[in-house]
Amino acid sequence: VSAGESGTGGLLADWFTALSGAEGILRFGVSVNTGKLKEESLHVPKKLLRKFGPVSAQTAAAMAAGAMQEGQSELGVGITAGVGEEPKKTGLIYVAVCDRENVWVQKLDLPKKSEPDYIRYMACMAALDLLRRYIMALPGRMEGASSRKAAAAGKLAAVLERESGDGQKKRKNGKKRPWYAKIFPVKGDDGAEIVRKLILLLAVAIF
Repeated sequence: VSAGESGTGGLLADWFTALSGAEGILRFGVSVNTGKLKEESLHVPKKLLRKFGPVSAQTAAAMAAGAMQEGQSELGVGITAGVGEEPKKTGLIYVAVCDRENVWVQKLDLPKKSEPDYIRYMACMAALDLLRRYIMALPGRMEGASSRKAAAAGKLAAVLERESGDGQKKRKNGKKRPWYAKIFPVKGDDGAEIVRKLILLLAVAIF
């Protein structure tokens, strides 16, 4: 997996690298907070940035593709989050996962009063959840795909929507976790738990 992040301060890469043995999973990670860095580090077209803006579904898709290319990996993850630089887009998050043929983009719109740290956390959780859903759909294909060729031209077939809110708050105290929670990510897992489970699922999918 390779990741390109904007607005998160490299939090997703930090979650991966904090885990022992994750070096072989995260091939490439970069945090890019300006249009110029997105162009230089992730090959996001200047024309696309001008047309759709830095916090957009199209930019997230291009960032995922650029990260995958730079890391020469099987999957790419792109995150772009509004954390206050543009007041109108504060709390707006787009995450993307791509493979060699398709890309999936998901939108999450948090309240504008959300704190930057919370926005960063939720952006990374949304990216991990999208990656989880991609893996769970294997060997089939997850719904909502856009071809990478079309996405490169700014044309997306679909943008998935995710309800705002913290999954941990929805978990009832004292409720017994299902048996598969030891293997698969479930609501209420923190970032480290999800990364550990994703590493296991990726290993099974690849080998």
